Amino acid sequence: MPDLVGMLLEAKDKALELCVRLEPKYGKAEFDEPITDEEIARWESVNHIKIPDDYKAWLKFSRETKLKGIPLEFYPPEKFETTIELVTIGRKGDAQIAFLIDSGRYIAIEDGKRTNLGYMETIIRFWAYDAKELFAKEELEALRPIVEAENAKVIQAEKVAKAKGAGVKEAMEYFFARNNVAYLKQWRSFPYYPVDEDEIDCGLVISEPNSDGYCQWQPMLQNKTVDFVGIESKLGFEIHEDIKELISRYYYFALDADIEEVNVRINALLPEDDMEQVILARFDKEEYCDGYEFVLKGRFFLIGSCCIEGDDGFVLEVNNDTGEAFAVEYEDKRHVKIANSIYDLFMNAKPIYSE
Repeated sequence: MPDLVGMLLEAKDKALELCVRLEPKYGKAEFDEPITDEEIARWESVNHIKIPDDYKAWLKFSRETKLKGIPLEFYPPEKFETTIELVTIGRKGDAQIAFLIDSGRYIAIEDGKRTNLGYMETIIRFWAYDAKELFAKEELEALRPIVEAENAKVIQAEKVAKAKGAGVKEAMEYFFARNNVAYLKQWRSFPYYPVDEDEIDCGLVISEPNSDGYCQWQPMLQNKTVDFVGIESKLGFEIHEDIKELISRYYYFALDADIEEVNVRINALLPEDDMEQVILARFDKEEYCDGYEFVLKGRFFLIGSCCIEGDDGFVLEVNNDTGEAFAVEYEDKRHVKIANSIYDLFMNAKPIYSE
């Protein structure tokens, strides 16, 4: 069981910071005096209902709460509305917020329709996400020169990528440019990723971690030579030229996109990676692969994962003989062709936050 109280308190601190930012435009959030353990115990005893621990923690911070911007209220016990099944403890907009007596989980009720909310931490966190969007237009306006510059890069990168002789490198640069614009418009930032402490100085990170531990990042050209001759000698076969270009041109964190109604994630490639070990490991998949005959004969190179119609059991692989990219699911021996080549994959993949 997760530490629901600890999660709530962390979300609460972030929400309080946002309340300060909302105050000039939407008014000051209203917090009442804390409730006492005795008052909570008395209500539980009289009603024969246990208040969830994470809501108790909120009540001990504020008996009654009114958050602004995106209106959200939490009631004190004397204002609870109780039925056999649930207890209504607040309101967000036109929706009532209640906890289920048997499980302690929270739901929203609007026009008779119920929506699962999870726990208090989830309610507070999603309120914060919604409230942040109130600043979206002014933030985007402040970033307009950057967005225009990145849009210009997209136009130039597309022209280069579609020129005669262009390859995987140019297609990747076109994708990176579109990915930047998509993130800037959606989140008012460059692409971000949950970066481990030992990866902060890898050369890709361009910002301090945010409150959730995510850093903005940009791809970086590789500055080391990959010994493909030696690697091919160990493999016993030649590596497709597109795979060589993919593995030796750029460093990047994981890339998410949609292509042909398939969600794809291309695995990260970082400066500290041992490229020989990466290549050998991505060709060696005996632990989960029982032959490729159901796809096509040949050797396959793992580059990521796929989700098709909610099924995330697919891996994203490139046929080393043909260069084609496939979503492959080994347990039920299914496959879907995603692209004719890695070049086509990057050219046609749509960054996840693109309009």
